Amino acid sequence: MRLRALPGYSALLLDYVEDAPSVRPFLSFHPDRETLLSHTAQVTVRRSPRDAVCKLLSEQAAEFQSGEQVRENIRLLREPGTAVVLTSLAPSILGGPLCLLLRCLTAAKLARELSQAGVPSVPLAWIQTEDSRRNSACSISVLNADSKLARLSLDESVPDPLEETLQKILQIAPPNWDSEVVDILRSVLARGTRVALASAAFLALLVDAWGVVFLDPRKPGYQALAANTVAPLKKDPTKTLALLGERSAMLAQAGYDSPQRASAEDNDENAVETCLVQNSVLPVAVLVAGSSDLHGFSLAVPFFQEIGQAPPLPWPRVSATLVDARSRKTLEKYKLVLEDLFAGQQEVLRTTGLREAEHQAASRFDPLIAGIESRIQKMAALAPDEGLEAEVRSSREKILYQLGKLKDRFVSASIVRREAAIRQLERACNSLAPESQPQERKLGALHFLLRYSCAIIPRIYDKITVWSHDHQIIDVD
Repeated sequence: MRLRALPGYSALLLDYVEDAPSVRPFLSFHPDRETLLSHTAQVTVRRSPRDAVCKLLSEQAAEFQSGEQVRENIRLLREPGTAVVLTSLAPSILGGPLCLLLRCLTAAKLARELSQAGVPSVPLAWIQTEDSRRNSACSISVLNADSKLARLSLDESVPDPLEETLQKILQIAPPNWDSEVVDILRSVLARGTRVALASAAFLALLVDAWGVVFLDPRKPGYQALAANTVAPLKKDPTKTLALLGERSAMLAQAGYDSPQRASAEDNDENAVETCLVQNSVLPVAVLVAGSSDLHGFSLAVPFFQEIGQAPPLPWPRVSATLVDARSRKTLEKYKLVLEDLFAGQQEVLRTTGLREAEHQAASRFDPLIAGIESRIQKMAALAPDEGLEAEVRSSREKILYQLGKLKDRFVSASIVRREAAIRQLERACNSLAPESQPQERKLGALHFLLRYSCAIIPRIYDKITVWSHDHQIIDVD
């Protein structure tokens, strides 16, 4: 399914994956296998403070309770020629929406592909410290026992008491939730860190088997390492803002507005600075990006040229919908495809005819009853005497009474079937396109973990492909 069929993706990202000519003045690359390998070879020769960074990463790995695969990747990163496949994680709670997990798995799989091609690579997740969408970052949605959307919100700055938080989760969790996932959550939340950092720690444990290294740039040391990179920007802020404004205007003129216009100047300046800092501190060969990341990167391209750095290759993160067996059967039964669900539940009910089903069930009987009554009246008119005519009329009343009862039973049965069908379709919509939006952005990864256990993560990893920039449909059971 093409990304363009889904709501919520920026024009810049859509044109980038489709290699549209209009995007080339801003992004001269195309994310394919050949470009990936050639671009990575150029970046790995760039000097970066590997030893100092790896020392900081090792300290953070201990805080995140990372396993041996992460520590091995940190040791590998010390070696010249090792590349970083980087993704950024927006502040979130309890692992955030599914798309954050997909970011990490995309980075892990790309790093494996590069390593198998002869370029040693390490997946790394950069924990963002600022995000203009802070309000949405403090809540996630799951499906409850009735397959209705339920939102879980937590105070970002002051963690709730541990058991109180867990109770909030379990009250809206799917039935038969997985206890192992709850134990992992309990261990992370017990550390007493801020909610956003606890969320990152939760994700770090979930993808630990693939050696994804997590970096918190607020830790002392990182800013000092990047100081030389951002110094020219700070030294002449007028020139920086002018260049940024010019680039932003060019993008807007081409139809590529920022995905977040609320405080565009601050957001754009922060996005550019983050790109440059990441690239100077780490040997970033590939940037696993979503719509916002790609816009920030496109703004940063002329600044890379200003400071003489080769930019990384932007690579769209895997976009996917996880389809359960019940939802799949519902789609097949009503001859629907995923794209149909983005029109909204009411439109889905209309196109399947269920909105009018109750009225149609009643109206089917009306012509039948009228026809029978007409024939009985004709029969009564043929009666040779009044006694027989009275008998026909009596029979008419009995027949019409029984037909009325049959109609009521028929309508009742139709209503029951219709309500069951509506529940099936509502469940499919909530599962696959909640609130008419892509599942990956609306449902928390926690929903799938509680329902399927952590075993679903390797299943997703095995089924996604990083070489396709279409939306991927993944059957999970």
